Amino acid sequence: MDNKIIENLEKLKKMLVLLSEERKVVLSHHKTFEHVEKMRSIVNESIEIVNKSWKIININVSTLMYQIT
Repeated sequence: MDNKIIENLEKLKKMLVLLSEERKVVLSHHKTFEHVEKMRSIVNESIEIVNKSWKIININVSTLMYQIT
C-alpha cells in the first residue's frame, strides 16, 4: 500500500474532530458542507489508491499462476 493512505487517514482523523462534540469552534452550515466535501475527496482518493494497488497485485498473482502451470 501507499503511505498516502496513512496520510489521508491522519487528515480525516483531524478533520473529524471539527465535526465532533470535541470541537472548539462551531462551523457554519456552509463551512461544514465544504469540510465534508474535502473529506469525501480524501476518501475517494484513498479508494482509488487501494483499487490501483489491488489491480497490480491481482495482475502479479495471475502472471505467477500462469508461469507455474
